[in-house]
Amino acid sequence: MKKDSDEVNGIKQKYLALQKKDTGNLTVRDFTDDIYNSASITQKHFVEGYGSEIFTNLLIVLNKAKIPAF
Repeated sequence: MKKDSDEVNGIKQKYLALQKKDTGNLTVRDFTDDIYNSASITQKHFVEGYGSEIFTNLLIVLNKAKIPAF
């Protein structure tokens, strides 16, 4: 019974992690799929697409209301 309970809890945790990924606020949401699977963003938009060894990509996610202050 303990084994079954642990398995159910593990499944619940995975489910909650998936929900958090899709609906979390800006600080916890995973934007990886949104960025790399977007049709409008290609590899040429990233420094790493050119094989740079001294630069890296930095993506900043901002609330629309905070963009002017940024």
